[in-house]
Amino acid sequence: MAGSKSTSRAQSEPVQVLFRRAFDVPRDPTSIEYRRGVVDALAFRLVGERITPPWAVGSVQFDAWYAGTREGHRIAIEALQAPCRAAA
Repeated sequence: MAGSKSTSRAQSEPVQVLFRRAFDVPRDPTSIEYRRGVVDALAFRLVGERITPPWAVGSVQFDAWYAGTREGHRIAIEALQAPCRAAA
C-alpha cells in the first residue's frame, strides 16, 4: 500500500491473507484510507505493529481510516477466535 509507514509487517502473510479474504469479494467500494485502516488494525493485532493515525483527527481521511480500523480489529478477532471455536 503506497505511503504505508511499515510495509514489512503490514505486508506480512497473515495480514495480507485476511485483507484479501475481506476485500477480494463483491462488497461496497471503500476508500484507500479505509483500507489502510483495515491493514493497520490487522498488523496491530497479528504482528504487534503500533497504530499511529496517519491523518489529523477530525479530517475526512481520519474518519475513513478509523472506520477501517474497526473492521480490521473485527476481522482479526474473528480469525484469532476461530481455532478456539473449532476446538469447542
